[in-house]
Amino acid sequence: PYGGEWFDTVSNIDFIRQSRFYPGLAGADGLNTKNHALFYTYQDPITLCRDTSATFITVKPLPEVELNEERVPMCNTEDPRSLNQYVENNTGNPNPAGVWSGPGVVKVGNDYVFDASQVNNIQGEYMLIYNYVWKSGAQPHCDNSDTLIINLIEVPPVIAGVYDSVCFDASEFNLENNSPQGTTG
Repeated sequence: PYGGEWFDTVSNIDFIRQSRFYPGLAGADGLNTKNHALFYTYQDPITLCRDTSATFITVKPLPEVELNEERVPMCNTEDPRSLNQYVENNTGNPNPAGVWSGPGVVKVGNDYVFDASQVNNIQGEYMLIYNYVWKSGAQPHCDNSDTLIINLIEVPPVIAGVYDSVCFDASEFNLENNSPQGTTG
């Protein structure tokens, strides 16, 4: 019946407040689920008879998702770059099993890549999201995500110029007419 009170048996953590359960306060144990016993008690205002019932709620942890970089520079002339190389941890799973999304992200086979041509090779910062769903046990399957910023850098067009053929014994000469102007290394 309506009008009762919810309570738990953990006295040092108040994860039930005004008939609301707070999973973040109840917590889980690292990568392990944690079962919580919750009790509902009701006392009839006329007879003063009281009854209590118990239920259990399992709180599942979020999977650990960690990328080994936060920001990555990339030239806009590069070939598509694999994104799974940046996945550091999927709750102990060494194989990246999550999903990448964001501008420029393309799935190629079992891999995800950032393809600069998908954003028209336009210089800028592109926020990509890596999301992993930990399908452990019964539903709900919990998920977690991390972000990676691709800093796409525009490469200036390079023109080497045109030169005639020379003989082996010709005098040395300066290479010019290159664009942009620069030096040899």
